[in-house]
Amino acid sequence: MMRALVALCVRHSGAVTALTVLALLLGSWGALHSPLDVFPEFVPTQVDVQRLNRSRSWSRSPSRTP
Repeated sequence: MMRALVALCVRHSGAVTALTVLALLLGSWGALHSPLDVFPEFVPTQVDVQRLNRSRSWSRSPSRTP
């Protein structure tokens, strides 16, 4: 099986080379045009906690009343 595959590739070496170059060019183009975020975020994640206070309105800052 492998012997037949190698013989086929040797017989059609031009087509194998052309397909290899085509795959290389398409892969390079895809890598260059893919929307990747290569720069990480340096700001730590922030969480905004909202809660219902005693007057039944939403507040962002915690009230410290006893």
